[in-house]
Parts: sequence; structure tokens; C-alpha cells
Amino acid sequence: MEFLKSPIENEPEMLRLLGLITARWAAAEHQMALLLGQVLGDDDSAIQVYYALGAFRSRQQLVLTLVRSAEISNLQLSKFTEFHKRASERTLEKLGKLWNTRNDYMHSPYVSGEKKGDISLRKIRPTAPAASGDFRVHTNELTTHANRVYQMTLRLYAINNRNGLRQIHDAKGGLNWMRYGYRRDEQ
Repeated sequence: MEFLKSPIENEPEMLRLLGLITARWAAAEHQMALLLGQVLGDDDSAIQVYYALGAFRSRQQLVLTLVRSAEISNLQLSKFTEFHKRASERTLEKLGKLWNTRNDYMHSPYVSGEKKGDISLRKIRPTAPAASGDFRVHTNELTTHANRVYQMTLRLYAINNRNGLRQIHDAKGGLNWMRYGYRRDEQ
């Protein structure tokens, strides 16, 4: 019954990267639950509420709605400023966009090409109707996705730890404000 297996089962690097994407999304979701704790003022209750919802979209919309409606003056956190609120909104919106790609990687069937290692993703889900069909999936695309999720997780971590975005540094060791969509005077 070998024909029932996915072609990626013989591609250890692709399997490793799909596992990495899964782990990075778990970390991002945990930071989203902690952000909900920032808004509600209680991490334990926020985590229970967050994970009681079964779907990511429901979780993301809950956190985004509550962040948008939060009155900064009512929050118990003196360092959660309008800047943090805007940064939270942007990060949650970006994670929402990344979710569709994640679902394509995780839930679409993979098909083999003619040569060994020639694997395509058969996009049959209606996330992008104009872009259905088979698409060659390269390991660098999976790596890029994992890294983007990690960047969003770092942003949420920085916000949750009340340090603004000062902890997020680019590969050269200096803060790259433009990369994260902020002007230096917004800090």
C-alpha cells in the first residue's frame, strides 16, 4: 500500500521543516494567549479562554477585537501604550495572513513529479481560488514561512514582556525599525 503514502515521507528535510512550522505556530499561539492576558489582566484565565476556542481564526479574531477595543487607561499595565496596541494589531493581522499559507503547507496533498525529490503541493483549498493547481514546494519556502512566524512571535513576546519592540534585533544586531513597519519616533 505504498501508493497511499505522501511523497514527502521520503523527504526528511521537508518533514523537518513542516515540524518546525508546527512548533513555531504553537509558540506564536502561546504568545497570542499571553497577549489576551495583557488585555484581560489575568494570564491564567486568558489561556483557558484562548484554548477553549477550537479554531485559530476564532482565537485570532477574539484577541484582535479585544486589543482594538481596549482602553489603554483601563489596562493594569503602565507600559502597554498606544504604540504597543498598534504593534499588537499589526502583528495579529500579519499572523492572520500567514495562517492561510500555513494551512496550504499542512493540509494540501503533496504529489510526486517525474524525478526523485520533485514534489509539488496540490492546492485544492479555496484560500486563493485563482491560484489552484500544483505548485513546486521548495524547502526555502518552508524555511521562509517558519522564519516569518518566528518574527511575529518575537514581536508578541516583546509586547507581552512590556519592553516595546526594543528586544527585536535583526541579524546584524541592530534594531531595524523599518523591517517591522514602524518609524523610529513611534517607539
